[in-house]
Amino acid sequence: MADKTFFDNLKRSFRDVTITETNEINTAEFLEAAESLAGLFDILGTTAFAVPKNDMHQNITKVRTFHLTAPTQTSTLQSLVAHELSTSSHTATQGLLWLTRTLTFTKLAMRNTLSSNADFDAAVASGATAGKPKQELADSFRAAYKDSLAKYHNFMVKGLFKVAMNAVPYRETFVENLAQGGDKLKVKAQLEEWLTGMERVAGILEPWIEGVKWPGRTD
Repeated sequence: MADKTFFDNLKRSFRDVTITETNEINTAEFLEAAESLAGLFDILGTTAFAVPKNDMHQNITKVRTFHLTAPTQTSTLQSLVAHELSTSSHTATQGLLWLTRTLTFTKLAMRNTLSSNADFDAAVASGATAGKPKQELADSFRAAYKDSLAKYHNFMVKGLFKVAMNAVPYRETFVENLAQGGDKLKVKAQLEEWLTGMERVAGILEPWIEGVKWPGRTD
């Protein structure tokens, strides 16, 4: 339907990923939510994001493939990593590491665009003439990249991301693409809910997975 937004069509939002009282994250639900993140790169409307999108799909596949070999023993991400490392393998664990880094990059970019343009969005919501956003989406992504993925990338990969971020659409075009013909005010509220869920998941994953060690780890 024309009034269904990008978020209405997600199989699972990050806000719906089950997290236990001890911060164990449901593996299957996390992977479904991660697939929604790959879809966000399509919404950005640039083929320049094909590389990070393909990397995401590959890393999702690595984690899911190992999860399906032992669903009970790997029902949470923490148990999956423990189980895999006990087999002297780390393919899925490394995939999860890079998935988490992509999550961090994206959540920073989305938080940048929401926080820096809060007054603009409030003016739009009130019906006032808002002018232009204070920070365009490309600048939000550049700042996020500098604070996340840049330290892990070599010169060539940094060049690919520079091209991708230069091709990011204007912020309001991005919002229109998320709305998909629906209510833009609604989709901004949905973006906030989705992002808050992602921040919660990434806030647990990032410090934990970055601290996991395996033989030969260099990144």
